[in-house]
Amino acid sequence: MRVETWQKILGKINQAILDKKNADPNFKFENIIEELKDELKQVLSKDEYKKWEDEGFNLNHLFQVEGNKGTGEYTVLDLFAGWGLENGVKALLAINDIHVNTKNQRGLASLHHAARKGHIQVVEALLAVDGIDVNIKSKNGLTPLHYAALNGHVEVVKALLAVNGIDVNIKDEINESTPLHYAAGEGYVKVVEALLAKDAKVNIKDKINGSTPLHRAIGSGRIDVVYALLAADAEVNAKDNYGNTQLGLATKVVNGKIKFHLSADEKQQWQDVVTAMEQRLEFTKKRNFAAGGATLGTAVGGAGVAAALTAVEYIPWEPKYMILTAMAIALVSLAVGYIVYHAFKEPGTKVNEIQETVTNSKEALNLGN
Repeated sequence: MRVETWQKILGKINQAILDKKNADPNFKFENIIEELKDELKQVLSKDEYKKWEDEGFNLNHLFQVEGNKGTGEYTVLDLFAGWGLENGVKALLAINDIHVNTKNQRGLASLHHAARKGHIQVVEALLAVDGIDVNIKSKNGLTPLHYAALNGHVEVVKALLAVNGIDVNIKDEINESTPLHYAAGEGYVKVVEALLAKDAKVNIKDKINGSTPLHRAIGSGRIDVVYALLAADAEVNAKDNYGNTQLGLATKVVNGKIKFHLSADEKQQWQDVVTAMEQRLEFTKKRNFAAGGATLGTAVGGAGVAAALTAVEYIPWEPKYMILTAMAIALVSLAVGYIVYHAFKEPGTKVNEIQETVTNSKEALNLGN
């Protein structure tokens, strides 16, 4: 049966439920099966209706639905959910025999359909059902969270993230992309921020291109997403499978090698991005150098103390020598500490300046949220 016919029938049933609820707030629609049987008997082919009848009018039956791109399989719940027909969804969910995790030939369940279309009320109704699989995967490994992130449905993303057991870093089976990859690539900054708030891994790479979410954000030309990822401590010098770093890609945007047809103001904004990323890289180098120096200083200090303690073995252990020995050890320790402090004091100061610059650079550009 054609998709338009299905939509007309289910829309009619959904509206009938709504009308009765408006007339009586305490109304409970308990005859949706009978309504469906009556409506579908008039339009389904005899063979398909007979097949459904032989299954005892099973509501988890996968019906053949003809669309412009071919024929797909859907349960009635899938169709109600995909079209955002909340009243029909709730009427079906009130029936004990309904299976919310039933998949079609593409591995899609009702939660996939609702999340992809951004129907928040339907998503919330489905999530309230015991046994709902929030991480359910399609044949391509896409979860409802992937679909919601890909299409920028931030309220749906937040509803899914609020469920215990949600896997924010789950990978698809096409490219090992996470929801953060999808949101960053499409430029949905609110979704990116919601995912990052739930500890999405900011430096995770996909399989085919070796891209991080920041690689994808730069590729999409969304400067606000770039700043959101930088604020989450995204790496700026990680190479993808083609040797491109995030800083390198951003530089290509400024140089016009990646063409976004930028205005003068937009080009300056991207130059500011490059500057912030260069500062981040310089900070990282100094931090690593300081960490290495601190380790060296500790080793030197330890060696000095060890030498002093070793010398003790050759000093006659008499009271008149004990004070001199203690003073010698203390002086060695103080000298090493002084050297290490002054060797790395300047990088520490620069680090604070760089952190402040990166943190405030977005506000300076008036990018908003």
